[in-house]
Amino acid sequence: MANTLFPGSKVICCVRDPVWIVDSFERIIQKDPLLGSKIVPIEKRGNIYSRVDSIISQDGPFGYCWRALNEAYYSDFAHNLVVVDYDRLVNDPSGTMSIIGDALELPAWSYDFDHIHFEEPKAFDANLNTPGLHVVRKQVGSFHRRPVLPPEIVSRLAGGTFWRDPSKNPGGATVIA
Repeated sequence: MANTLFPGSKVICCVRDPVWIVDSFERIIQKDPLLGSKIVPIEKRGNIYSRVDSIISQDGPFGYCWRALNEAYYSDFAHNLVVVDYDRLVNDPSGTMSIIGDALELPAWSYDFDHIHFEEPKAFDANLNTPGLHVVRKQVGSFHRRPVLPPEIVSRLAGGTFWRDPSKNPGGATVIA
């Protein structure tokens, strides 16, 4: 539809290793176990395995988006995508934004990656019983943490970074990884 309404338009897709996306969902849910995040249906909140199954299901918050990304990436409109790897962005924000600007044919811009201002959608997060879901740090950068996901879940989700393999880009998406 975007290509029909706006021929030649681009869609920026920020992507990340599925392990770390699902781990982030689980972390935010574990932060407030008494509130009962609506990200996961109540009948699936009993343990980490059922929560992860719900999150990655076809209708779950990760599963639905994952399928949409795959559909777009392998479609005839893949050339309209600018796929930005999260790890690249947080480790080299200036270089990454420069490449994005070039891909979108935008004038050069000087960003301040040490003073990020973002108005958290508190009402949206509160409606999901998940305060802090959209918190953004004040400075762009990477930080290391250990996953809270058990090893068998990590193994099940591992290997999902298909965009990092040029041989898996038949549609010519612009990939910044």
